[in-house]
Amino acid sequence: KKKKKRGKKRKRRRRGEREGKKEKKKKEKKRKGKERDKKERKKRKKEKKGKGKKRKEKKEKKKRREKRRK
Repeated sequence: KKKKKRGKKRKRRRRGEREGKKEKKKKEKKRKGKERDKKERKKRKKEKKGKGKKRKEKKEKKKRREKRRK
């Protein structure tokens, strides 16, 4: 009489195929989202920088105007 094998035999995956197609797709989507967020953040930062510059120019103009008045 043969002994019954217990437990499920798991298929061994090769090292490169650790993650399945679904997981790969999910990771890709996440990565793309992160990249997009990064780009948007950079854009917003640039816009903010520009606003500060304009404000500085206005202040300088005001100072010049007041000096001329004196």
